[in-house]
Amino acid sequence: MANSIVISNPDIDSINLYDIQGRLVLGERVNTLNRLLDLATLQDMASPSAYRSIRAVSFRQRPYILSVREIRSIANFEPIGYVQVNIREDVISQTYRERVTGYGGTFFVINGDGEALSSCDQAGLLPLADIDPAPAVPNGFRGTVNLGGKPVLIVSHHSAESDWDYILLVPQSYITKKFRTLVSSSLLVLVAFSVVTIGACLIVVRRMVAPIREVSLSLKKVQEGDYTVQTSYRGKDEIGELSLAFNAMAAETDRLINEVLQLELLNRQQEIKAMQAQINPHFLYNTFESISALALQLGAQPVSNMVVALAKLMRESITTPDRMVTITKEITLADYYLEIQRYRFGDRLRVYYDLNEDLLDQTIPKLTIEPIVENAIIHGFANKPDNWIIEIKVYAKGEDVVLEVSDNGEGMRPEVLAGVLEQDDSHAKTGSVGLTLVNKRLQLIFGLARPICVQSTLGQGTTVQVFLPRQEHPGDVPAKEDLDA
Repeated sequence: MANSIVISNPDIDSINLYDIQGRLVLGERVNTLNRLLDLATLQDMASPSAYRSIRAVSFRQRPYILSVREIRSIANFEPIGYVQVNIREDVISQTYRERVTGYGGTFFVINGDGEALSSCDQAGLLPLADIDPAPAVPNGFRGTVNLGGKPVLIVSHHSAESDWDYILLVPQSYITKKFRTLVSSSLLVLVAFSVVTIGACLIVVRRMVAPIREVSLSLKKVQEGDYTVQTSYRGKDEIGELSLAFNAMAAETDRLINEVLQLELLNRQQEIKAMQAQINPHFLYNTFESISALALQLGAQPVSNMVVALAKLMRESITTPDRMVTITKEITLADYYLEIQRYRFGDRLRVYYDLNEDLLDQTIPKLTIEPIVENAIIHGFANKPDNWIIEIKVYAKGEDVVLEVSDNGEGMRPEVLAGVLEQDDSHAKTGSVGLTLVNKRLQLIFGLARPICVQSTLGQGTTVQVFLPRQEHPGDVPAKEDLDA
């Protein structure tokens, strides 16, 4: 059984058994390890204290640790012998040798009698005369001693249970070397961290500055007159909101400028068409007066009245600089045109008015009603022999002022009605400003999507309604007209 224990435990060198008289019963008699222990030694080592039963010896220049325990009878529990376990010290020291020899340190295990049980000192156990066996601080750092002319740090731990001391000797040079290595490593880490931090800061700052720079360059382009510029940054931060606001501002500014230019172009077209007969207004007026006087001399009163009406129409539509007029003035301008047509067509044309007098001081663009009336006579009554009726109404509907011109003419087919506001037949054929032109001017001036509504039934007639916002203070000119002016 003892042999099997030795074989299964490589740490155990051998096991010896003694009787109560100290005579070897089992073990190698030639092994002098058993000769080192006499009866008195066996009895002392087999004391009740388990840790006092362990001693260190040297045999054949190899350190051993011996442990002796008393054997008692199972029957009466009386001592009947001793068991000696011999353990190779180098096997135990090997467990911590690799941890301390790498930096030239030494580790000791000392029992309560000051005897070194185990050590990893390659040159043998160092003299411990300079080490206080009873330090004031049993656990932790004891201090520094000189061993071999070199300062050595002493760190120990005292076990109260076994009364053993575990002592570690560390060369001070190793600590300072480690400290220098730690400082160097810390500096390298600090430099690397600083480089990474500075690089990250530069990247973050560049990413932050890039969209601001883009917005700044876009602002310069807008300052130079390019209102179509748009920024590409779409972040969720404040710069992204600024970029979106800038894009919206630039797009809205570009739209407003285009609207003003379109309105100005439409007004210029209207003025050019209307001024074709205004090369010399005073000459034309004098000519009309001469024609009117001659007609009176010849007894042609209707001709004279027609010429006077034409002169008034031209004077109001051509020479008056105002672009916004009251509804009353616009009705008067349309009535000049209708007066000429009544002289031309006689009783075949009848005109009826239904006007809300509270709305007549509202301002509207000049030549809004007259082109609609003109279209009704030219296109609505072209194939109708007689009984021509035109109704002009002004009334309120919700927040809007409605100008309505209806006729009982031939009406329009559905396909013609669908595109009536997209084409300008009247402009090409008659020289009138046209229904399409009126619609575009109202869209630009009032910012309305559909200011004109056209309803027509083939064979029954056509109704044109103009919806304009009611002004709280009559006479106010819309802001877009201010821009155009």
